[in-house]
Amino acid sequence: MGLEVIESQGLQSFEGVVEKVELQPATSENRNDQYKITIATAVSKKSGKMYEWVGLSATANDKQVPEGSSLHRYLQELWTVVPETKKLDTVGEQLKAMTGKKFRFVRKVLGKSFTDGSGVKHEAKESWVPQALL
Repeated sequence: MGLEVIESQGLQSFEGVVEKVELQPATSENRNDQYKITIATAVSKKSGKMYEWVGLSATANDKQVPEGSSLHRYLQELWTVVPETKKLDTVGEQLKAMTGKKFRFVRKVLGKSFTDGSGVKHEAKESWVPQALL
């Protein structure tokens, strides 16, 4: 009988209150602006906070989002949980409407894996997305 290797059972969901949402400007040509969402939660024993970064792609801005993009999918998840956010005019306003509200966040893959121009494969990453308003 050998050693059984099992899949990691990392954190898949948590509850937390969105403390703030702030735009983080791009720091290099390879990165775009992104929104940093700060979430207060008991899950993170060290700091008491979890963070999610929602990026604007090269073709997205605060008033325009490409259909099917990771950002679009994140907003769709938010619209399902808090439908009135869809009526707001900008990405920033929609995300900032989460501030002060308690959500259940779950891990979801929103983007797609891709191979860049130099042949390097990039795997899709998981994001913490709001699943329920509590």
